[in-house]
Amino acid sequence: MIYTRILTFLVLSILVIELNGQVKDYVSFDQNTNQVYTQIINLDYVLAKRTLASQVIPSRNKVKILLENYNDFFRLFIHENKVFYSKTKHLKAERIAKIQSSSLEDEWKNFLQAEIHLQWALVHLKMEDNFAAFQSTRQALELLESNKVNYPNFKYTYKSLGILHAILSTIPESFTWATKLMGLSGTIKEAKLELDVFLQFAESEDHMMLDEAIAAKAFMLAYLENKSVEAYQYLSKRMVEVDPNPLMTFIHARIAMRAGYNDATINVIQSLPIDSRKKLPFLEYLLGIAKLQKLDDGADSYFLNYVSTFHGSSYIKEAYQKLAWNALIKGNVIKFEKYRTLCITKGSAVTDEDKQAQAEANRGVAMHPALIQARLLSDGNYAILAEKKLITQESSILSDPKFRLEYFYRLARIYQLQKNKKKALENFERSIREDPSMKSFMSCNALLQMGIMFEEVQDIAQARKFYKLVLDRSPDQYARSLHQKAKAGLLRLK
Repeated sequence: MIYTRILTFLVLSILVIELNGQVKDYVSFDQNTNQVYTQIINLDYVLAKRTLASQVIPSRNKVKILLENYNDFFRLFIHENKVFYSKTKHLKAERIAKIQSSSLEDEWKNFLQAEIHLQWALVHLKMEDNFAAFQSTRQALELLESNKVNYPNFKYTYKSLGILHAILSTIPESFTWATKLMGLSGTIKEAKLELDVFLQFAESEDHMMLDEAIAAKAFMLAYLENKSVEAYQYLSKRMVEVDPNPLMTFIHARIAMRAGYNDATINVIQSLPIDSRKKLPFLEYLLGIAKLQKLDDGADSYFLNYVSTFHGSSYIKEAYQKLAWNALIKGNVIKFEKYRTLCITKGSAVTDEDKQAQAEANRGVAMHPALIQARLLSDGNYAILAEKKLITQESSILSDPKFRLEYFYRLARIYQLQKNKKKALENFERSIREDPSMKSFMSCNALLQMGIMFEEVQDIAQARKFYKLVLDRSPDQYARSLHQKAKAGLLRLK
């Protein structure tokens, strides 16, 4: 009888606790959450959605809401499906509300909300909903900075805060009015320190978000600190321990290309099983670029795969531009005109690369095959071959005034790759003199590269001078990217 009463008392106590809402929500990164996260970064959207619906992760574990958002985020950001965007954007508010009404500790509430806001900020930006993107960014920043002040030992804050401060440190000049209005700011220095706090924690825990933080650090090194070789070496060591997946392959290939390891870029992408590669169409585009940069005859097939399988709009114009270039190199004028026309009519001019491709196609200006070949070989870091292409065609190119600026600019870039500082600076200066209107992206990038070269030898005054000259110009192409890089340079000098 006594045991029956005890058992009844325990059952009633549990029921009372549940009825009073004291069965707390929680956050747990366990085997089941790791399983779903792996499915998501493998871009198995349907499988991940099915696993989440199967209740393998209890609804009280609020990581489930974050994983649902991750799944939608990658699908939206990668595939740019505007119909899916219209159908799902209401989920942001619903998921935020669920977290706010949960019984989680405040630090977890703030972090999970900030993650969702950040992911949607990137989606809004991709969908050209700039005001919504800035709003989400501001909300994420406020939540994370509140955590940093009130819960300084909560390590998760520093992953997202580091990434956010890195992004904000190089906001293009055209958007600074909005960042000032909304109180958004960040520096590379604080971004690095914050990200390192989370990295140290994630490595000790073997956390599922470790790869995400590693990728963020590699991008920070390559794109903000201009240490692309160091970034590639850092990432390559880490990739040994990572199971191949489309996202990490993309990051590894992107950093390899940035560091000038064109052959490594090809190997990294082609080492991913073809079925996995198909999940991320951008890998086909990137492989096409790498193949074209070594003047590989088979480059066309990858661009054609990209434009036929990707249903978004980013880099479509540039893919057709590269197809046109390859046709011109091969002397096929009919194909050149066909792809030039498709460059004008297909895709959208949102990214700097697509804007440049569209502008070039609209102008219909004559192009010299040797300059195209030298540009491609130079971009692929095949400096000796690029120099040979130019030198053997020097008289033909310089005899036409419209090619002089590009000739000197391309030659300077080649000597820069060869670490011949004197010849690089001489030819950059020549290219600048060939552009009295100060409108060409090549003369503007010449100023940027001169700034980088002086920064490398610690000539701070000269470096600062050239970075500021970049910001004084409004080039006809790549303006946002060039200004962003110059701003990052000035921040590094501080």
